[in-house]
Amino acid sequence: MKRILCSLICLVSALSSLADEVVIDYVGYDIDLSSKTAKVTNYYNDDISVINIPSSVTYNGAKIPVTTIGEFAFNECKNLTSITIPNSVTTIGECAFFQCKNLTSVTIPNSVTSIGRYAFSGCGITSIVIPKSLKHLEEVTFSKCPQLKSVTFTSSDIEVDKDAFYGCENFKELIYAEGCTKIFAVIGTGGLTHVVLPSTATSIEKGAFEGENITSIVIPASVTHIGDYAFSECESLKTVTMPNSVISIGEGAFWDCKALVSVSVSGGTTNSNNDGIGIGKYAFWRCSSLKTFAVPASIKRIGESAFHDCTGLTSVTIPNPNATIAQFAFYNCM
Repeated sequence: MKRILCSLICLVSALSSLADEVVIDYVGYDIDLSSKTAKVTNYYNDDISVINIPSSVTYNGAKIPVTTIGEFAFNECKNLTSITIPNSVTTIGECAFFQCKNLTSVTIPNSVTSIGRYAFSGCGITSIVIPKSLKHLEEVTFSKCPQLKSVTFTSSDIEVDKDAFYGCENFKELIYAEGCTKIFAVIGTGGLTHVVLPSTATSIEKGAFEGENITSIVIPASVTHIGDYAFSECESLKTVTMPNSVISIGEGAFWDCKALVSVSVSGGTTNSNNDGIGIGKYAFWRCSSLKTFAVPASIKRIGESAFHDCTGLTSVTIPNPNATIAQFAFYNCM
């Protein structure tokens, strides 16, 4: 028995030699002696409300950079209202701020490259800016944040997992900041009413706003492609303004937008030397309220059944004299 105890003591001593803890303002930091970095691991005061994480901590006379907020570091810190994360931090661990219900103010710095699942789940944040440095937003990272209303993406070079914002019932506004070129899908919202697209956008990706509650959309003059099913089943969408630069509107792009009344054209440079698909099949299928449609000047082809069952359609303007119209393009348009 003594031999076993001695072995355990030696093992603990060996592990302890690789890491130590520093506590500053009731927050614990593990010091990794091998990498010479610090990780936030815990908090020691349930009444803590404002936390300013330093960019470095002093250990044995040396400044050690704080690079990680560890898993469960502030889990259920229910009195926490505000936290400052320094530019030294690159990783925010899983469940780091899970169920911090009163946490309303968070700025994620551009140094952060990884945020774990449930990191901010159940928080009280009202808006969040996703930094350019983050290339992958994992599922349920911001799930069930009941006060979250607005999200801003600063880069188009990011993969957003399904349900990253699951259960955010008041999430209404999505902003793609200037510099974004690819307007990607943020799946699992369902309640968006307002979308801001940047002047730098060139494409709206497949299913980008499928099933959302937006009522109108102005597509920037830089956009050339609208992806398949990009706005399909947006049942509250009433007006669309798109530029002459658009050369392709994908299959089912506005499929079943039953409230859509008009599509108009404004701005954008006409591209007559394009090989775009034009208006894809079923692009405006069953848009029964659609009355007027202005085709962008760059469009060369209107595809099969593009306006199938647009029973309220009374006016279509096609500025390109060389445009071709496929069979059944306007089937059952009375």
